[in-house]
Amino acid sequence: MDLKLGVERIRELAKKNGVSVNKMLVSDLKLSKSVVDNMLKGSVPSADKLEAIARYLDVSTDYLLGRTDDPTPMGAKKVAPDWGRPENMRAIQLAQRILSLPPESLERVMGYLDSLEDQGNSQGK
Repeated sequence: MDLKLGVERIRELAKKNGVSVNKMLVSDLKLSKSVVDNMLKGSVPSADKLEAIARYLDVSTDYLLGRTDDPTPMGAKKVAPDWGRPENMRAIQLAQRILSLPPESLERVMGYLDSLEDQGNSQGK
């Protein structure tokens, strides 16, 4: 854990978002401005404070603690589908065909898909 790196990142991200660290902490998050000073002294903020800052800056808490260089917030990571699988290839073919339709046909397709979805939802109840 590298809290000094975390402070650098907080300062950098706040600047990038056009806000001062003090405004972010005190005005926007209703935290004490000493949170960052305490981090510089080696004190890890409480989970609530750290999470509030991370959410505000749209990064992970691990990124703010210097545990990772990946700023992506937890839960935001999505696994890309395996486009080579047969069922996914069929979806690509379907999407290509839909995209080639004129606008009025797109509306009909959307209506049809909505009705299929409604049928599925009513059968699942």
